[in-house]
Amino acid sequence: MAKPKLLEIGLRDLREEKTATEAARMAGQMGTCCKCFRYAPTDANRLCRLCAQGYVYLLSAENGYYKIGRTINIQSRLRSLQREFPLEIKLVHYFECDDYIATESSLHKIYGAYRKGNTEWFALPVGAVDKICEM
Repeated sequence: MAKPKLLEIGLRDLREEKTATEAARMAGQMGTCCKCFRYAPTDANRLCRLCAQGYVYLLSAENGYYKIGRTINIQSRLRSLQREFPLEIKLVHYFECDDYIATESSLHKIYGAYRKGNTEWFALPVGAVDKICEM
């Protein structure tokens, strides 16, 4: 989806004529990311998903399965999952990274043989859990 030309010109003018702080503030008001000026922000800091740092997490459920997931807000995500999931879940490990979307995707591919159906739940062996916990 292309941006309206007027918005593109306005952002270029902001970058050239205003300070970085002012440009970021104005970009946030216009509904674009305060860092890259391209995408719609998804968090309170007015950053898009590609610019925001996030977390990759590993949860365990009482049925023995593990969930590999990603989020920008770990506490909010845990509350949401605990409401949705009928079994008790426990946070095993999480880590912050810049490329959290790609990292989660890579872990899904690496441990794809252990995936439970078409979900983010895995029947991980102990060695795999240990490797993820070292990240």
